[in-house]
Amino acid sequence: MRQRARERNANTIDCAADPASIAAALARIPYAGFLGLRPEVADGQVTLILPYSEHLIGNPLLPALHGGAMMTFADYCLFALASRELAGPGITVSFACEFLDAGKVGDLIECDGEMTRIGGSLIFL
Repeated sequence: MRQRARERNANTIDCAADPASIAAALARIPYAGFLGLRPEVADGQVTLILPYSEHLIGNPLLPALHGGAMMTFADYCLFALASRELAGPGITVSFACEFLDAGKVGDLIECDGEMTRIGGSLIFL
């Protein structure tokens, strides 16, 4: 992810600050709404949920979730992880993914990560 060189403005939300901020940030992103992403809170921990929906099926023969939907979900999760370090909006510079198995109906799709390096303009997750 690359941090944009501009100051925080009224539309910037620190997603790591609280669950309401995450929900507000997701509400402003049309594609997040299309995916149905929603935050849930338990024991002070925020979890981003990608709920099952028929319109997210990429392979109806299995049926399996579309890989692009899962990668988008992971991208949103990574921004939530990095949001405490971002001084404003950011963009994904590079994202590589290898699928080990299909995400099938009823599967729990999770995303976990950690920051491995925080530089002047890049955060590595």
